[in-house]
Amino acid sequence: MKKIFILTLLLATSAQAFELLVTGLRNDEGDVRCSVYKTADAFLEPKSALVTLTVKPVEGKALCDFKELPEGDYALGVLHDEDQDTLMRTNFIGLPREGWAVSNDAPPRMFGAPTFESALKSWKAGERAEVKIRY
Repeated sequence: MKKIFILTLLLATSAQAFELLVTGLRNDEGDVRCSVYKTADAFLEPKSALVTLTVKPVEGKALCDFKELPEGDYALGVLHDEDQDTLMRTNFIGLPREGWAVSNDAPPRMFGAPTFESALKSWKAGERAEVKIRY
């Protein structure tokens, strides 16, 4: 009986997972940080993320597996943190020097980051989405 309960619990937990595959990394240096945001106020503010996963890139790709999050509406932000300082490096006018992406492959606005609404996605259990990193 105990084994059946544990198996059921494992299956139920894994059914909640969704994944984000990050492609187009220019190298396998540093980390890829995938952050989940629930509100527009928090979007792309690393300290306000609901959860952040840090994974190592392999052959120009990284897989962020959100095992603990239930289905729902979330916007995801990705940073290829090549120098592992947990911050986005920018040039003198504020343009990113490290790779970035957001869910839905939402493009940047004319003078800024993509909007929360453009990155918001309804995530389903077992779903895998893909984004291409931008440099």
